[in-house]
Amino acid sequence: MHSILGHSKENRHRDLPLIELDENDNNKNTEMVLKGIKKVFTAMGLPLLEETAENSEYRSVYTQNEDDFVVNVHATYFSNISCIRISAYYGIAPKSKRKKIGELINRMNIGFPLTRLMMIPDGGDILIDVGMPLSKWFNTQELFWNLKTILYNGACYLIALRVLLSSDKTPVSIMDLFYKVFQKHQTEAEEIDLVKK
Repeated sequence: MHSILGHSKENRHRDLPLIELDENDNNKNTEMVLKGIKKVFTAMGLPLLEETAENSEYRSVYTQNEDDFVVNVHATYFSNISCIRISAYYGIAPKSKRKKIGELINRMNIGFPLTRLMMIPDGGDILIDVGMPLSKWFNTQELFWNLKTILYNGACYLIALRVLLSSDKTPVSIMDLFYKVFQKHQTEAEEIDLVKK
């Protein structure tokens, strides 16, 4: 996970372009957007698994596998509405724990309002989802930061989900513990910054 989110590659996004889209040429826009998406995922170090195109929907699937952390990231460009959707899939919730996982997800979404964790009711897929509408410009740096935020929040979510899956703790007690650890980490980081000044 550090290879994706680590500070050693903070400047990876600086060469990502701002792409001007042509409102009269949908095919050209699609080609430019798909190239831009590939550049962002390459900058993040995520390898491409597959690409598909169907009607006006273009999907690229990437994966990150480090330690026991595996995520499939889908970047979908909807050319008919000029919007990119990024979804990070984290696995399938066991049926016996879905009610508790649903409660935990609702509580976590309050704490991380910039991304949305969800569980698909029928299949139990757990994912984070964010949309990025495009106008005259496609800012690939914005996509880079959206992707980085999704992966960071996903790593945080997974910690809480793993505790729920491996223990008898309630979603409330897990969130209490989660916030204590998060606040301690934040306080220590502030103290370190004060020492550096």
